[in-house]
This record gives sequence, C-alpha cells and structure tokens, in this order.
Amino acid sequence: MKRISTYASFVLLLSLMSGCGGSGSPGTAILVDLFMGFEAAEVAPGTMDFTKGTAPDSVRFTGGTPGSALMLQLYKTGLSAWQVTGVGTVATADLDKPASIVKLYAANQGTGQGVIRVYDESDVLIPSATTTVTVGSMMVAGALKTFIAGDLGVAGISKVTVTTSSGGLGEGTWIDDFSVTYPTP
Repeated sequence: MKRISTYASFVLLLSLMSGCGGSGSPGTAILVDLFMGFEAAEVAPGTMDFTKGTAPDSVRFTGGTPGSALMLQLYKTGLSAWQVTGVGTVATADLDKPASIVKLYAANQGTGQGVIRVYDESDVLIPSATTTVTVGSMMVAGALKTFIAGDLGVAGISKVTVTTSSGGLGEGTWIDDFSVTYPTP
C-alpha cells in the first residue's frame, strides 16, 4: 500500500511540474485553447490554405499542405504534419488574436534547413525567437519548440512563419502538434 501511495505522489508531482507556466511556478496550469495535429480527420491532406478554430480564436494556415511522408520521426503524434516543401517556400500560421504561448514540433528532411520566425502582436519579427531546424533535429527531443510571449518580452504572438531551403523530392520542413494558448482575460 505504501508503494502505491508513493507512486501516486510521484505522479501528482510530475503532473504539477509539467503544468508549470513560463515563470516556472509549480501548479500554474497551461490550458491549450487551440490544437492542430494536421491529421486527415482535422483537415483533408493536400489542402493548401485552411483555418482551424472559429474567429476570433482561430489560426489560418497558408503556404504548406497537411499530409504524410510515412517517416515517423517527422511527426510528434499521428501520421500527418503541415509540410513546407520547395526551396524558399514560406508557410504562415496567422493567429486571429495574439497568443500568450505557441508550441509546435518541428522536423526537417533533406539537405537544407527550416527557419521558424515568430512575430509579436504588431506583426514585428521577434529576432530572439528565430529558430533553425536542420536534418539532425528530427532525431532529438529538442524538436518541440515553445514560444512564450512574456519570456520574449512582448504582449502576444500574432504569427509564425516557416521557410524551407530543402527542395528535393520528399524534402522539406514539417510542423506538427501546433498549439495556441491565449492570455486569460
């Protein structure tokens, strides 16, 4: 019985730790307001431009296409992702209203790289949030990216762009498990 109680306490502690906010305060829950896994049940594969959610709590995705390359390491969950392919292609996730947190999983396949850029509530680039995704990052745990407005010194995040320099057949940058958390009123 004591072993079960100790295990339950450990699970509770892990739950509290995983819910830490950007300030690292234990017990501060982060609620996701919008989540997109890019699976076929959410959006038809090959759809060029689509919206997830209902305004004003929505995100418009342009420039990439949801689909599957049948390489499990390109996905955080499921078998589909938002694919950005073709040298110089820029895909955009445009939020209807600024978010306090944006999380995504990023992976790259090919000889080039993907560049993720984050913009503030006035659509101004936040240089410190620019992230490069190379072919090696699909194999490591660090491919999950979290952008917290307060930690970046801005009031909100309005847009995320992904530019790829991989252009061969099957090459590109994949985005999966895109989530948005809005500030609490």
